[in-house]
Amino acid sequence: IFSSGSTGKPKGVILSSYSVLNAAEATANNTRLCAEDKNCQILPLFHIFGFTGCLFACALKDATIYIPDNLRTETILETIEAGANAITWTPPSNGEVFKDIMAAYRNGEAHP
Repeated sequence: IFSSGSTGKPKGVILSSYSVLNAAEATANNTRLCAEDKNCQILPLFHIFGFTGCLFACALKDATIYIPDNLRTETILETIEAGANAITWTPPSNGEVFKDIMAAYRNGEAHP
């Protein structure tokens, strides 16, 4: 994979299959994922957690993955309404925004 460059320039990083699957299994177990869970996949698959913690963790536990067509608020909410309403991982920087979106949704308010 390529790192984001948070400590400098982006660069290629070699990850073993073992480390990727181990991270996915740890995420699945720590979050108690199961086959009945439904994940709205909003983290990009090129993001390491989107790849391991979301995609592979759900695959290991046979959980359903919904991938929205885009990341617009309305599209994410439509995806959640369509059935992906149990789990959505988001970076900490989006946590407050996502909580506000979901609060507005639950209250029947206009989308922010």
